[in-house]
Amino acid sequence: MNEADREKFAGLAKQYIRERNESFAQLSSDDHKYLSFQLWQEGIARYTEVKAAEAAAQYEPTAEYAALSDFEPFPSYAARVRTQTLIELRQADLTQDEALGRLPVRRCRRPAVRPTRPEMEGWIF
Repeated sequence: MNEADREKFAGLAKQYIRERNESFAQLSSDDHKYLSFQLWQEGIARYTEVKAAEAAAQYEPTAEYAALSDFEPFPSYAARVRTQTLIELRQADLTQDEALGRLPVRRCRRPAVRPTRPEMEGWIF
């Protein structure tokens, strides 16, 4: 998710797909469908959260909005959301805590498999 070099990213994406396929091959058909849906659902939610925050970072809020007691400048919020997501991914350990470990992976699936070819932009994985 955080690799800027396109060639390195392409290699990581291939590795992800290979490992995902190996893991899914161990599941029953019903479990495969359920897990695929959960990964899609949570991945899209986190992807939307990160991308919306990054888009909002360019927006200048009104003075009234900025004066709210819980206001956080959009650029710092966007950076915090992305950083927290990456920290969750690095700390995920399915062998220690399945429920906690599974969550960041599901939440980050869509950004982690961003298209490696321009014509794939907008596809859902």
